[in-house]
Amino acid sequence: MKNLLRVGLWVGSGAALAVLMLELLLHLLPVAGRGVYAAEYDPAWPINHLLPHSTFTYSAGWKLDLVNEGSVNNMGYVAPFDYQRDAGGVAILGDSYIENLMNDYPVTLQGRLPALLHEPMPVLPFGSSGASMPDYLAVARLVADRFHPQWGVVLISEADFTEGFSPVPGYYGWDPQKDPPIRFTMVEGQRSPAKRLARQLALLRYVRYNLKMSPASVFSWRNATDNLPSDASAACSPAALSPADRELVRAFAADLPRQFRLAADRVIVIFDSDRNALYRTGTASSRCPTRDSEAFDQLRSHLRAAGTHVVETRDLFTDYYRTTGLKVDHSPLDWHWNGEAHRLVASRVAIIINHFLTPAMTSQVANHTVPACAAAVDAPPLSPAACNP
Repeated sequence: MKNLLRVGLWVGSGAALAVLMLELLLHLLPVAGRGVYAAEYDPAWPINHLLPHSTFTYSAGWKLDLVNEGSVNNMGYVAPFDYQRDAGGVAILGDSYIENLMNDYPVTLQGRLPALLHEPMPVLPFGSSGASMPDYLAVARLVADRFHPQWGVVLISEADFTEGFSPVPGYYGWDPQKDPPIRFTMVEGQRSPAKRLARQLALLRYVRYNLKMSPASVFSWRNATDNLPSDASAACSPAALSPADRELVRAFAADLPRQFRLAADRVIVIFDSDRNALYRTGTASSRCPTRDSEAFDQLRSHLRAAGTHVVETRDLFTDYYRTTGLKVDHSPLDWHWNGEAHRLVASRVAIIINHFLTPAMTSQVANHTVPACAAAVDAPPLSPAACNP
């Protein structure tokens, strides 16, 4: 028995030493998730955001490819500058595509946009991994109250409608009984010291972010790379929206400008597209209708009818891919947009905003004689022809 205990002790000690050595080694390497720590609940800004004034490291895959480092500002968002109250300008909302851990800030939509605008104005990104449509309504109101932007830009990506039916703590979900139809999922207390320590362990971060092995069993908060395009080749059943779904979509379209406290034509909504389908068939149109794709089709119609601008990445990415043969994301390691995708979208957003910054347009806006614009037409960056009347 003593010999057995001695062997067990040696085996356990050896295993513990091996784990410790592996932790030390990984701690020296650019393992993903370093610094991507959710801040504690703040009633003044309840929506999930990162720990302010921190730095982060990103990488993808077991070989630690696509290494990127950046900083988190005073508000808990990825940006190399602090946000000032009453800053105005352009507020950009979205999920991990806008949070953007995988690209250098200067090549992103929010990083490129200031240089493309005809008039100087701040551009403030509010991207949060795992956010969905209910979160965008909540953040729009928070941003309006604190920063008073002149423009609101929102990215809608895959599953942004259906994710609102299963929110996790720190996020908003759908609630048809409320106005707007959203409800916050309360965070229960502060994280324990054990959880704070665990999220800093390089080995656990490597398993979760780089290997993506059973993330739900490792941590309770959402993955920074959750939003991946679905495989349209997989079998699926065509979906249809319920009357309740349709009402939520209608309410979102009507409430979004109201939460921003902006006119509908000062809001731009960007729709991401199916890049799996683009690379496989040459078109970014998904073949099988899903609950989300049906909701987004309805949303487009409501937004355009209200005069809100709609930008389709499907058209931008398809033209670019057919012309260059180059991808607009980091797939297969990471399906988030690369710098070229951000450039294409930034140019289109700038076209719309610049159209309203020309002297003639400013006069028409003041006199309420400009026709509502639904979508930008193909035009070179900075063209005054921003959208179809």
